[in-house]
Amino acid sequence: MGLLDKFNAVEIKADNRISEADRKYCTTLQEAYDKAKEQLDDVYTILIRVGNEQRRIMGNDAERMPKFLEGCSSLVSQVDEDIMNRHFRFINAIVSYFEREYTVNLERSCICEHLIPKKPDSSYWNDAYKQEYQKYRQDIKNLSLSYVSVIDEIYAQLDGFSFEERAVNELKKRCWEVVHPGRYYNDNPEDQFEVKGSTLRLTYGCSHSSWYSDTWELTETLRVVLNGIAHYFYGMMDYGSSMFPFASAYRVETDVFEYSRFVPRIKFYKNGRVDIKFADSKCLNEFVEQYLKTNVGGQNDDQ
Repeated sequence: MGLLDKFNAVEIKADNRISEADRKYCTTLQEAYDKAKEQLDDVYTILIRVGNEQRRIMGNDAERMPKFLEGCSSLVSQVDEDIMNRHFRFINAIVSYFEREYTVNLERSCICEHLIPKKPDSSYWNDAYKQEYQKYRQDIKNLSLSYVSVIDEIYAQLDGFSFEERAVNELKKRCWEVVHPGRYYNDNPEDQFEVKGSTLRLTYGCSHSSWYSDTWELTETLRVVLNGIAHYFYGMMDYGSSMFPFASAYRVETDVFEYSRFVPRIKFYKNGRVDIKFADSKCLNEFVEQYLKTNVGGQNDDQ
């Protein structure tokens, strides 16, 4: 059974790996994707037919005659592009949905490589390439993907984790990365933070400016760590700016923020240091161990 036959033979069944909301999105997208093939083919056929009819009427004088359907040529190219890109857009839409819903990063290019016929190498424009390219175009037009195949590819990338587990691992890994900027050139990078009692000190959490008045710009390190703290306490992704409203701002004009019982105080310093005071040193040490000292997918920072 060939590649196209395998794809076209896939029977779409209820997928218990995803939620009902996920399934509803995927089935709606599947219906639109399937219908688009028929609609695009119809539009393309009509445009080609009317163009040929105009050329037949004008005959040899076609080049000197006014082009009554001048826009048709560009429309033919646009519709042809839609036909060729329909599968890429289908995959991209599904991948983007799951990335957005579960705050995970997925490799859409790998999925496309696995599910869509590969375009032939165009290094040499000869008869052999023309034949290969025509076959490729026909394969693309005949191809019919199912969202189930895309979901299979996505789950293969999760390495056995659920979406939620993958998102948490990515967040923890990102937290470790931002406080270890030397990871690119050192196997044992130095911590850019320290713990003092119940206070977490970030070495580079802000950037101070006194151009007109004292202001502090938040670094990516601080934003990521605040997301990590919010997840530690509330179990929610991308919740940093909700737990710490100032984190949604590009720049702030005060150096002290007082918040909840979990993190009662955050202070900015002109040298870039940011102190994050936890209400409980036990929680702080647990957070540091889970989010800042352990490289998920790598080695523990203490090793």
